[in-house]
Amino acid sequence: MITKNQVSVEIPEADLVAVKDAIQILNEKLLPHLKNLSAEDRREIPKMGDKTFAFVSKAHAHMISNPNLVPPYVEVEELKEDLEAVQTLKQVYGPLRQLADLLDDTMLLSGSEAYIGALAFYNYVKGAGKAGVPGTDMIYGDLQKRFPGNSKK
Repeated sequence: MITKNQVSVEIPEADLVAVKDAIQILNEKLLPHLKNLSAEDRREIPKMGDKTFAFVSKAHAHMISNPNLVPPYVEVEELKEDLEAVQTLKQVYGPLRQLADLLDDTMLLSGSEAYIGALAFYNYVKGAGKAGVPGTDMIYGDLQKRFPGNSKK
């Protein structure tokens, strides 16, 4: 399965250093404000998406207009701060998410292309070994360890 090369990534060292420095700055500035949830917490909590954001915003406006209807256990000021936090964090999250998705796609594609090339080499060496080409048995044996379930006993 030979495919054409779709990606060639060579990030200059100076750019890589600058990106790592930028990531360090993001960590220094954002991490003190961020929370980490367990997988169970993520499953269990109610989630606010784009549609529910509008609902929460409208509910907040009604709370301000009708304070007599707000249950005593709802902290309107805290709700406002949480709503503002979502708006603020979305300004950072959107561009970072887009960048992370592109990074993931590029790593996936680069890895796929490298793997396809390595498999082509492996199969070629395997065929060369069957044809009696000297030196291929050692290479094939070394690479075959990657596929332990496929070895014949």
